[in-house]
Amino acid sequence: MAKQIRVKCPACGEIVDLTRTGPCPKCGKKVEARAAGTLVLYRPRDASGSVSSYGVYLNGTPYGKIESRDVLSFPLPFGSYKVHVVCGMNRKCNDPVVTLSEAEPVVCLEVRIKMGFIQNSFILERIDRADLPEQKA
Repeated sequence: MAKQIRVKCPACGEIVDLTRTGPCPKCGKKVEARAAGTLVLYRPRDASGSVSSYGVYLNGTPYGKIESRDVLSFPLPFGSYKVHVVCGMNRKCNDPVVTLSEAEPVVCLEVRIKMGFIQNSFILERIDRADLPEQKA
């Protein structure tokens, strides 16, 4: 499992996975993975929905997909972010609002699916950084 840093190109808005800096695949402009805060999403391996990718939205803006056993880092400026996850027809999510600040620059969330009778729902819960699996740089 490689460490992924997901950023949005400031020039064209393309979602890019980087290690530190690099060119945008769409417009060619330099994209940097630096910001004041970081939101980390972790999706553990589970039997339910393990084949499907989950769409990730921050404040209503699409930020790509998260796969099973992924750990994604989103470098973001300080502020509040509403996190929403969807998959197919499953749109129910507890939509937590996380605030990145000087007091708490890194927030980690675990993404799980809760099976329901008619519709499944997504649960995003805060976890400690120590609970994240080891990542290879």
